[in-house]
Amino acid sequence: MAWLSFSQTFKPYEYPDLHSKPRVFRVIKLLPPTRSWFREILNIEILEVNVDDAAGEYDTLSYSWGDSPINRTVVVSRFDHGGTKTEYASIRISTSLESALLSLARNCDIKDCRPIFADQICINQASNAEKIVQVGLMGLIYSRSARTIVWLGEGTAETRRCFDFSSEINSEGVLSRVMGPNVAHYMNVFDAIMDPNLELKTNAERQDRDDLMDIISRYGSRFPLRGLTEILHHTWFNRLWTVQEGCLPTGLVFRCGDRSQCYDCIRGLLLFYSMWNTYWLGIPKGPVAKEELRLRNEIFILNRPLLRLVKERKMIHVTRSTQRALDDIVVQYNVNDSMPKIGVSRAEDRIYALLGLARNDEMTREIMESMEVGNVKGSFTKFAASVIKCNVDILLFSQLPKSTEHESQLPSWVPDWSMDPLRTPYGYSDLATPIYCAGGQRNSHDIIADASTGILRLSAFPVGRVIRVGVCSIEQDKDAVVENIEYMSVKAFFDEINKFMELAADMNLTHAAHTSDEKHLLELAIRLSDGGLSVRQFPAQLNPVTANATLQRIHVTISQWGKKLTDVEARKESMSSFIGMIRSAGVMPWYWTPTSEVDVIRLCATDPIAAAKRWIQGLFCTMSDVGWVMWYVTKLRLHTAIIGIRQTPTRQYLTHPDRNPALENVGLPSDLVYSKEWELYTSNLFKNMDRKLFLTDTGYVGLGPSHMKPDDNIIVVPGSTVPHVLRRRSTSSPLDGHSNGVDMLLWSYVGEAYCDGVMDGELVTVEGNKTRVFEIA
Repeated sequence: MAWLSFSQTFKPYEYPDLHSKPRVFRVIKLLPPTRSWFREILNIEILEVNVDDAAGEYDTLSYSWGDSPINRTVVVSRFDHGGTKTEYASIRISTSLESALLSLARNCDIKDCRPIFADQICINQASNAEKIVQVGLMGLIYSRSARTIVWLGEGTAETRRCFDFSSEINSEGVLSRVMGPNVAHYMNVFDAIMDPNLELKTNAERQDRDDLMDIISRYGSRFPLRGLTEILHHTWFNRLWTVQEGCLPTGLVFRCGDRSQCYDCIRGLLLFYSMWNTYWLGIPKGPVAKEELRLRNEIFILNRPLLRLVKERKMIHVTRSTQRALDDIVVQYNVNDSMPKIGVSRAEDRIYALLGLARNDEMTREIMESMEVGNVKGSFTKFAASVIKCNVDILLFSQLPKSTEHESQLPSWVPDWSMDPLRTPYGYSDLATPIYCAGGQRNSHDIIADASTGILRLSAFPVGRVIRVGVCSIEQDKDAVVENIEYMSVKAFFDEINKFMELAADMNLTHAAHTSDEKHLLELAIRLSDGGLSVRQFPAQLNPVTANATLQRIHVTISQWGKKLTDVEARKESMSSFIGMIRSAGVMPWYWTPTSEVDVIRLCATDPIAAAKRWIQGLFCTMSDVGWVMWYVTKLRLHTAIIGIRQTPTRQYLTHPDRNPALENVGLPSDLVYSKEWELYTSNLFKNMDRKLFLTDTGYVGLGPSHMKPDDNIIVVPGSTVPHVLRRRSTSSPLDGHSNGVDMLLWSYVGEAYCDGVMDGELVTVEGNKTRVFEIA
């Protein structure tokens, strides 16, 4: 290592223009670090290579930029064709990148080290035009590299211990065997480890079980829990860019300080922990330290991003699945529901960081050609405009409230992929499986999305104008006794459903509910309670013969349970004051009846002895009655408290051996409460939390967003899975060339809806039904 005193300041490195070389990217060659007075200085050479010719001849570096300032100096050396150094220049980089490259330069033979692609150096960060071209190449750059080196930061004593432990258990060869050649029967072996009485059919399975049990017994107690948590805490695991950086290359190496582990070794470490932890939970043990329990729970939570990486790599390199459309990938990695939101530095990266995983179709090419670095509104709007032409359900991800910084920027119909949480649409059982087909099977061809003006023009079937919005919804107060609050709000919501059905029936329309048909009304009430989810899912997932009867029984039971809770709360409320207690007890004493002042004065003047006796009698009766009332009220309070406890089966209560008779005593059949049907229906109820009922002027009843209002309009777009809610804004100027000179109303997108009677394409298939054109801004 050379020593150098930097008495001079190097000029900034000037990046050669790559505009005329669209298939060229840069790599860096590590040179021996230079020692200044106080620290090591990274020394590199920058080379240009063609993505079509350099496959397998370079490495890629994946790391987290972090929040550290770009203030570390890198010396860039230039050489002539004879290998003579001609000049120096300098580049500024972040501390995280400097530590990664210095670690590699110290711990490898520089002569044999392959060139490395590191985006912070290899892409001119001052040129947005170059960034756009290079981001388009990123998928090819990573997929054609020899390997990707994942930098997890400087090591600690715990992380070094964890990496050393991983090397030790993987060197046994057992883990690689069950993850590789014997993976087909791994689950049988795993079950046999958990249940020693389970018999295995083949010698290979028995050998794997015995070998795994052996390493569990020898290494389990030494597992470095703290070291694994420190590794999984690294921000790299929750960055969106690392999805393609960690999944596209065939080779993947994790590096932490001076320790390295290949991808398969990390998988082996996690496999070992999974088996050992499950086995540990099932064996008898003495007291367990709180710290150990905390670490185990932390690993369970932190492990999810790494499992996501494993799943994506398996799809690419093992099953070799067909590459997916860009919109499917953007939805998958940005819809988080209750999970933590995956991190990015810039909001537009929620699209651009996933380009390398998408198939090279017209949509992907269109997005690449229209990329705008630093323009969130333009990026999100162009993406939505491109996708909606073939997938109108992209509207379902335009949810409110959007992120504060984007709420006023984005058109109402454009999804904000950075909002947290972004939820799976109500009309989908998961991100890939729609439950309804309100718009039929064919997508509308009359969709025009102008990204420059932010106007979406589409043809849709009008369902009706909202004339009434409910006030009740299913709510959850996490600070209160959850079961009480939930089922009381369910009861109030169920009551409002009945009122809305009566209002719809009074409109005397052919599709409205008929109040004389109780069975029909019950079926409609169940559909409105959870947006029709259970009616679709029960026959498909459970016993189709008994599905409808069981669903009705559950609905009625929950309604009755909620009524009991409501009655208990009303009784408690009636005793909130002393007067309320007296009225609850049914006592209104004679001596509380007001007497005129004239009669009192006359009695005291004419017969003071009789007046005194009357006063003493009243005092005695007061003391006696107050004592009796307090005894009655105490008994009443105790009684209602017991009812409340019995109506609130907490987890601890439900695990009691006598839980079934106790549930039966309060009107909760145990065969329902512990059934899959009960779990599915109640989970569907709370998927619709905060949604409210609506009634249209055409007699349709449904569920919509909590922020919908009267005069909103319900529409069905051809090709959509569910109806949509629009709100009138103002009169707009026509879209050039598409409106024939006629001004049109301008609408805002409000959200998705469940509208009973139109969820299976009824409006689309009715002969003579005509669409109407809507402009949405």
